[in-house]
Amino acid sequence: MNSFSLAELAAKVDAQVLGDRNTQVMGVSSIVNSVSGTVTYLPDSSHSSLLATLRATAIILRKSDAHQSSIPCLIVENPEYA
Repeated sequence: MNSFSLAELAAKVDAQVLGDRNTQVMGVSSIVNSVSGTVTYLPDSSHSSLLATLRATAIILRKSDAHQSSIPCLIVENPEYA
């Protein structure tokens, strides 16, 4: 299975990386059923309570939500479109 660094993903979705740019992910998972080794996204602030139980390796979210994450982030204007 191919893996991608957050730096590579950031270039593809025009995102800013917050955290380790070399973090590797191998797939995508939902925020409800996140899995280690994957990237997920926070659709909006109303789902921020899910960040506490997140198992994903990285997350795509808005800059205004980034302070709530303890894992590497891809900061975008609209996470649903990234």
